[in-house]
Amino acid sequence: MTGYKVYNKMSSQWEYYSTQTQNTRPQYNTVKEPIDTKFMGDALMYQEQKSKNNYNRIVNTINGIRNTINSSDVEAETRKKLTANFNQCVDEINRAKVDISSDLNTNRAIKYLNDCFDSAIDNLNN
Repeated sequence: MTGYKVYNKMSSQWEYYSTQTQNTRPQYNTVKEPIDTKFMGDALMYQEQKSKNNYNRIVNTINGIRNTINSSDVEAETRKKLTANFNQCVDEINRAKVDISSDLNTNRAIKYLNDCFDSAIDNLNN
């Protein structure tokens, strides 16, 4: 056997590894590019800020729906059912461990919460 292939899930591609040893001398005079730590730090801060903003969007959606439920002119028992149904939706979002650094995933989570609330209201009316 001269080598083998392994599928790298992170890069979504096949990688080839040789099993033959290579007899090469170390190169002492090679110049490597320095790592731009400022750029990396800025990228990490951007990603963290984006995650915080998306987290706040989801929390604001949840709080807005809960405020709508609590301020509605329905019986206390109906409010309890709506709250219980909506809490199940929130639990589902938590279990899914949504990547909130992505705007697309955040928008999908918010849409899911709104659709879930609408569905809970429709179920009460039927």
